[in-house]
Amino acid sequence: MTDEEWQVAQSEWRNSANWRFGHYAAKRDPRTWVRKQNVVYGWTLNFAHPSSWWWMAMAIILPVVLIGVVAILREW
Repeated sequence: MTDEEWQVAQSEWRNSANWRFGHYAAKRDPRTWVRKQNVVYGWTLNFAHPSSWWWMAMAIILPVVLIGVVAILREW
């Protein structure tokens, strides 16, 4: 990330209009993962970034698949 991109990202992160109900969405911010407004709470996805939806899908699909595999293996 260039210095100019970093400045834009920080500016977008500080803009309260990009935070809705605790979720972050800023099209001009190139980052997928960003710190939450209260950094004590960790990280969140930039839902305006296309790859964030991939991360969200994997967070839902992976546990479902693992539970299904465990359920199948328990029946053997």
